[in-house]
Amino acid sequence: ESLVHEETLERLHAAFGVLGLDAKEETASEHNVEHVIDTYMLMLVLGLNHTTVSPSLVSRTHENIDSIYPAWPETQKWVREVRKEVVSANPESRTSFSTTTQVLEEVADRYGRWQDRECIALKEDLMQHEHGDTGRVLLKDFYGA
Repeated sequence: ESLVHEETLERLHAAFGVLGLDAKEETASEHNVEHVIDTYMLMLVLGLNHTTVSPSLVSRTHENIDSIYPAWPETQKWVREVRKEVVSANPESRTSFSTTTQVLEEVADRYGRWQDRECIALKEDLMQHEHGDTGRVLLKDFYGA
């Protein structure tokens, strides 16, 4: 749990940094917090190394995220729902660094179960292209799907 907390903090600081924002600012704007959370999630879902990622890479990835990761809108919606639940307990500090950390720790706790739905949908889609009853999809069908 401590390791997850440390990784969350490192990635969150990196998200603030690549956006040119100050993580020490106790109350950021709502827009900035959402942008930081989106950047954090972008690094997480795409496996970007938060210790070496550059602002230009993050900017380009934000611009193209819908084609890179088609489930991005659903991911954003889900993260915002989790954030709404977490901040409802302490709405006056909704944009603080500590509350944002709590939101992202809750996201990390639930992410595997949520992402499983995406895996099931992908499996169902691939099963539509199954070759006979082999459990396999021909490459020409896979790339055509």
